[in-house]
Amino acid sequence: MKAIKRIVLFILVASTLMFAAHLYQRLSFASPKKYFPINSFEKDSTLSIGIIGDSWVSYQKLDSLLSASLLKKSIHSNIISAGKDGARTKQIYQSIFNDDTASFSCKTIIEKQPRFCIVIAGVNDAQSFTGAGNYAHHIILIVQTLLHYNIKPVLVELPVFDVEKAQQHIGWYRQLRNKVCSILNNEQLNNIAVYRQKLQNELEEKNLLNKIIKVEFDTLCKDFEQCHYLYRDALHLNKEGNQKLVELLSKTIIAYK
Repeated sequence: MKAIKRIVLFILVASTLMFAAHLYQRLSFASPKKYFPINSFEKDSTLSIGIIGDSWVSYQKLDSLLSASLLKKSIHSNIISAGKDGARTKQIYQSIFNDDTASFSCKTIIEKQPRFCIVIAGVNDAQSFTGAGNYAHHIILIVQTLLHYNIKPVLVELPVFDVEKAQQHIGWYRQLRNKVCSILNNEQLNNIAVYRQKLQNELEEKNLLNKIIKVEFDTLCKDFEQCHYLYRDALHLNKEGNQKLVELLSKTIIAYK
């Protein structure tokens, strides 16, 4: 009986330590990485645009749509994107420095030195409650990295989505993890406005607002319930939603071009 109790105790302690380590990995802040050298090359008149982010970007779902939208305005473009399902801003920042052999790398986009780089990220931060400070910190690092390489950041405001419904469609472990994270970060369920404001404050404090192009997502959708027809689920846009987003991006880029 004592042996069984020891085994159970060992399993509980080990599980707790593993869970704590997992939380630390998710909630910790990445340190700024050393910039890597890139080779300059002569560019033609084609407008080059990079897109980095999470599942809103993955599988090049926006590339051809954006290219076609710009072409309607007689603007020829070259779009290159990199995104990963479930990626948080921390992972997106780190992917900029990952080699092409990694499972998720945005390094090639930097090396191609596009004129603009669209950043669509934050949904996974907000829905997993990693903290407004964590989100803002890594977006700032992404912006600073793009600026270092003379790439104009086009930062899409944290998109609207159904945070509550998103929690209902995940497994018990992720629900538990998110609940613990929300308690540790003292977050309410509807946290989008808090994340947005934190990033706005950070951009202002670091004098970065005038160095980026900010895309106001609310012009596309301000309330999930009012524009749910643009979404295929609680977290992602559908085909119509992606088209609307691309039209907004195209209009914004043309205005600054």
